[in-house]
Amino acid sequence: MGLGEFATTDGGVGRGASNPSFGNKERMTTRSSAPSRRRRVTIDVRVMAILIVGVVVGCGSPSPVPTPPPPSPTVSGHTFNVASYGAHGDNQSDNTKAFANAIQAAEASGGGVIYVPAGKYIFNAAKTGTGGSVVIAGTAPITLQGAGRDQTWLIEGKANKGLLGVQVDHSIVEDLTLDTQTFGGGAALFVRANDTSLLSTTILGGPNHFAIYYAGPKGAKPSAPLYNTGNVVNDLNLNELDCNDGFSWSFQENGSITNVTHTGSRLALYVDQSTTVKNYHYTPGAQQCGARNGFWLTPPADNITIVDFTSGGEGGKVGIIGPAGVGKVARNVTIEGLTMTASGYTLTIGDVTNLVLSGCNLGHNDIVIDAQAVAQGTVSHCTFGQMVRSGSASASVHLAVVR
Repeated sequence: MGLGEFATTDGGVGRGASNPSFGNKERMTTRSSAPSRRRRVTIDVRVMAILIVGVVVGCGSPSPVPTPPPPSPTVSGHTFNVASYGAHGDNQSDNTKAFANAIQAAEASGGGVIYVPAGKYIFNAAKTGTGGSVVIAGTAPITLQGAGRDQTWLIEGKANKGLLGVQVDHSIVEDLTLDTQTFGGGAALFVRANDTSLLSTTILGGPNHFAIYYAGPKGAKPSAPLYNTGNVVNDLNLNELDCNDGFSWSFQENGSITNVTHTGSRLALYVDQSTTVKNYHYTPGAQQCGARNGFWLTPPADNITIVDFTSGGEGGKVGIIGPAGVGKVARNVTIEGLTMTASGYTLTIGDVTNLVLSGCNLGHNDIVIDAQAVAQGTVSHCTFGQMVRSGSASASVHLAVVR
């Protein structure tokens, strides 16, 4: 499977071998009545002074003092408005060059906020050689900020071409809609960096590529894992049409995914460690080819916590990998509050040790043990149909069930 211009050949892609706070609030404090009276006296004196000056000016000069113009929005406290670089959110103009110029200016000044006003910004230039239409690259962190995800849209107009790439540590993407669905573009978001944040964003992904791809460092592979660290996703609406991994979280450590509503194919947790997924609501998409697993946790993985995951499809797959990956095991996996809302699906457990599955409501859906080597852990206070043994007959299976 290709990933448009974000494609790499490092291996470890998704499932298979195919990678400051804004608006500080002012505090309002109450004061005693005496200071308040003193303040009013001061204001009255100033008003009197202004009236006297006004009379003098009115008698001596017919022209009032001009009001100073408002500051330019282009550069103010390291904020760069893309409109000042030629961008047009008119749903037709190509904005590739304008966004590149704004990012270049921000990088040259040591980083800052690229502000994108409300509108629909199209990107339909030919191949740029940068891996996508909008690429945050260099050394200084950038915040790409829209006016709100329902107001600011970035739309890839070229089929199979990536939209947004983030390659600088500590960068932030927020308050936007990223759309590669309308015109069949490539990956909507590609991240290869550390300590980045994706906040309050909607992503619409097309049919042929991962919508979101956190790729991990170059050269990372299951047999020799390398990790990007500290990446955060919070408050995400994801709707995609991919047949494989709609959201690929690959080779990540010390990261978190929280408050997600996802329609489409699965969340792929691919060879991660120290990762938390919390409050994730998954619904299978309309694509009949799509993976309906909810999540797929691929070994080797360590210290993965999934809390309050709701799935309208499969409950998920834990520790499952293809034949070439036999011998790899997921370790220290905790799944709390998993809920399955549809019938006729399963939760599949593969090669995993120290699994804790607790407080889950799977309805009448079964738990299938599909281990090739080992499945060890505890299933505690969960509602489910049956526990069905599959996989290798020689696998060591020790799952204690506490009703």
